[in-house]
Amino acid sequence: MKKCIYKANTILFNAMCLSGAFLLFSCTNEAEGTLPELDEPLAKYRKASVGPNNAANPYDYAGEIHNELLGSCYAIPKWPTRTFAILKRVDSLAHTSTRFSRITSPFYQLPDIQKLEFILEKGSSSATSTVNTTGLSVPARAALSNFISAVLAFSDTAVEYGVVHDFMVEYEAEVLAAQQFDAADKRVLLTVSSIARHSSYAK
Repeated sequence: MKKCIYKANTILFNAMCLSGAFLLFSCTNEAEGTLPELDEPLAKYRKASVGPNNAANPYDYAGEIHNELLGSCYAIPKWPTRTFAILKRVDSLAHTSTRFSRITSPFYQLPDIQKLEFILEKGSSSATSTVNTTGLSVPARAALSNFISAVLAFSDTAVEYGVVHDFMVEYEAEVLAAQQFDAADKRVLLTVSSIARHSSYAK
């Protein structure tokens, strides 16, 4: 069950962050391919009084929607085990949310199954190669790679959520102010950071 939910989260993350245009490494990084139960918050992230929101990020709703849909995934008692079947289930579930349509473009397609399998098999080691095959500009790919590395480093340390939140809010401010990123770059970078920020709080 947990492994299926891990796959569902990876699929959901990629579908939301990239709207079917390309595929990205999922920031979920569990050694055994599982997710913690929702009713078992990780103390290292939940000791702060600050919430997960950042009103300055125009894509902040992405993290909220991700967590809502992930909660719906946990509520489903029985999941298929094959990746493509999970992909179809997640896609169907996502499209029951009217808010999900705010994330997707008119050209939305299911994430590529082979790329998903690669991400699921390789985990965090797939980050660099996957980011390098995106449609982001060179500066945006570098920023995204650095952000993923920082998020993974946080996941290995016992820091309070406030520290994680402050880092991500500062990163988002830098993305918003950066002239080297076009609108498409900013959309992806800010969507990814929103989902990472909300997901970290939900742990």
